[in-house]
Amino acid sequence: MRRDTAKLLGLLGLPLILIGLFYLTGLSETMATDYLPAWQAWSDGHHGWASVLLFFIFALTTAAGIPRIYPAILMGGFFSIPLAVVVAVTGATAGSMLPFAAARRVGPPVVQRKFGRRYRAWVDRINASGFSVVLLLRLFPGSNAMLVNMVCGISRIDPLKFLAATGIGILPSTIAFVLLGGGLTRNDPQYLAVSVITLLVLVAASWLTWRNMRRREAGAPGGDQGDDWLLTPAEDRLVE
Repeated sequence: MRRDTAKLLGLLGLPLILIGLFYLTGLSETMATDYLPAWQAWSDGHHGWASVLLFFIFALTTAAGIPRIYPAILMGGFFSIPLAVVVAVTGATAGSMLPFAAARRVGPPVVQRKFGRRYRAWVDRINASGFSVVLLLRLFPGSNAMLVNMVCGISRIDPLKFLAATGIGILPSTIAFVLLGGGLTRNDPQYLAVSVITLLVLVAASWLTWRNMRRREAGAPGGDQGDDWLLTPAEDRLVE
């Protein structure tokens, strides 16, 4: 649990660390004067190309298992906030289907070799309450997208429900990540405040919801006591 708590604190502190480094190193002034105006002018004049570029960036990074916080922050800094949010969510949702479909094709043995044996508990949860469990995992800002995609792929969840839970679930944290990037490059403290507050609320809400779910599972006949929250041992963790 100490390791899990340390990782949670690290997740909560990441936005604050990024903000501090951005201002202390002088990158904020450089971005605001040398790069941001040119990128915004290009984006404003080429909405179609900008949308296509963003879509493929998020689709490919999601399919490759790269946490979306990095491209989301980057695109929030260089493109308009609404464009970055809409295309990031649609691109990441589409990209999640690639590992989902691959896992559904290759089956449990490959997933077990990659992520360990205890993934089965998550498959059982998704089979029992597919949409709500996937939604909870997606709402948590630090969820391991690749593991969630592949575990869902070997479950019985309907692909449309998987896509719906993914798109809805990643929306709040994606907005927070994009606002973080936008606030850093635009020197906008309101963007930064909304971003940090949103991430804190998402983590707290995910934790409380998961605790309640685990208590119900533990109290049910045959309920187990394993899998502490969303932060679990290395072979079964659902966070990056």
